[in-house]
Amino acid sequence: MAGVREESFAGDLSSAMKRDGISLAMIARGGMYLLSLNLLVFLRRQFGERMTGDLCVACGFSWCCSWLYGVLRVWLLPQLPEARLTAFFVYGLSGLTAYHIACTWLRRKKAATIHSYSRGRPMGVWRIFRAEDEIVARYFQPSACALVAISLARWDKALGWWIGAASVAVFVEEQVGRVQMRRRVLDTIDGRIESQALYGQVQERIAPVSAKASQTAIVEMAEPPMHTAGGLGNIVARLDPELQKMLEPAEAAKPEKEK
Repeated sequence: MAGVREESFAGDLSSAMKRDGISLAMIARGGMYLLSLNLLVFLRRQFGERMTGDLCVACGFSWCCSWLYGVLRVWLLPQLPEARLTAFFVYGLSGLTAYHIACTWLRRKKAATIHSYSRGRPMGVWRIFRAEDEIVARYFQPSACALVAISLARWDKALGWWIGAASVAVFVEEQVGRVQMRRRVLDTIDGRIESQALYGQVQERIAPVSAKASQTAIVEMAEPPMHTAGGLGNIVARLDPELQKMLEPAEAAKPEKEK
């Protein structure tokens, strides 16, 4: 009976989550996102303006996890390792979160040059690798944090596990962002190619109509100017006087021949 009740409870819970549009994948993705922000606060700067709320939620998430770990260790699982350095990590996280929020607030008076959903840029200390910011964010930072987690695990296993899991979350989030950006670029290129093909087909449909219209168009030609009756007299009047005397007998003889 107990097994049946547990199965029915799990089924009711899963159906309720599906009905509300919530899935375990969404919960895991949200937890991974908050876990990655806990580590990015120490690694990056210039967060987007819309990230201030997420930073606050991530800081509160860290406080809750730290408190729950202490409660579990005291009341339920005393065999868990002692969290010696976790308190310093949480306090440092809170201070840096407040610092990033203040920088974001002061940056509002300047021209907007940072994406509002930006998860920050690597700090200047990472320039020693002489690599692009994307390469540093995707590979160097998660790897360095994993090494730090391994070294801290000797003194504080809880903090070492936390930073190790956060480094994995940062790596996964960066790879997901890379894939999404690549898809957006490909979608943009496909849209441009499709628009060019569509434009060509439209021109093919319009071209015959325009050619027919050009064939039936009426072209008006300018008529040459008509010669006036006094045109020859004006020309003679402009000639040299000697030539005029030579032409006068010929002009006088024309009427006589006509008679």
